[in-house]
Amino acid sequence: MARPPMALVTDIKKRPAGTRRRVVVLDSDDWRATSAEVLTDLGIRVGHIAPREDLARDIDEAEPVLARAKALRLLNCRERSVSELVEKLTRDGYPDEVARGVSADLEASGLVDDERFAHALAWQLLEIRGLGRRRVLWDLAAKGVHPDLAAAAVDELVSVSDDERHAREMAARLAARLGGSVDRVASRLVRKGFPTGVSLRAARDAVDALAHVDDPSYLQESGD
Repeated sequence: MARPPMALVTDIKKRPAGTRRRVVVLDSDDWRATSAEVLTDLGIRVGHIAPREDLARDIDEAEPVLARAKALRLLNCRERSVSELVEKLTRDGYPDEVARGVSADLEASGLVDDERFAHALAWQLLEIRGLGRRRVLWDLAAKGVHPDLAAAAVDELVSVSDDERHAREMAARLAARLGGSVDRVASRLVRKGFPTGVSLRAARDAVDALAHVDDPSYLQESGD
């Protein structure tokens, strides 16, 4: 039986720059893209010689195994949405179908759960960072959480009245730190995701309350 023709790895390109995606060049022709992790694991570098069929088989077998290991390391750091996990794996150079397959398997096993992720992140953004509903919904969408899941998670944690109360509490702290500027306090609240109307009302109330506290006549009246 004739031996299969050998191919020489003449270059390995970084495409695009800033990612771990690599394009393997065989005999001066762009052949296939994969992750740098796969090439390192298989020992494929410039000057490597092997049959194309063997290279393709080895990469096909290594990609899902290494992509899964990468996904588990990411999940060990923190919860992630399915979309976020797929994006991270593809950015690391794994083919889209491999990234989606690995993420789907982890979702089926319960290791990835968008509902759980949405609730955990919403709680952190609302309670720890003190953001408003609108900003939290935007951040959840940016992480690939479906709007319905995001809305349900936020609604479970905070109502519209709670949102307004949080805005007032934050406005009081901001007014004390930034001074008596309604515009500055309101703009900070808006950037944190509170509605413009709520932000303006909370800022005016906080600045007004601060002005009364700083007014000696107010303090004298309060002491009577």
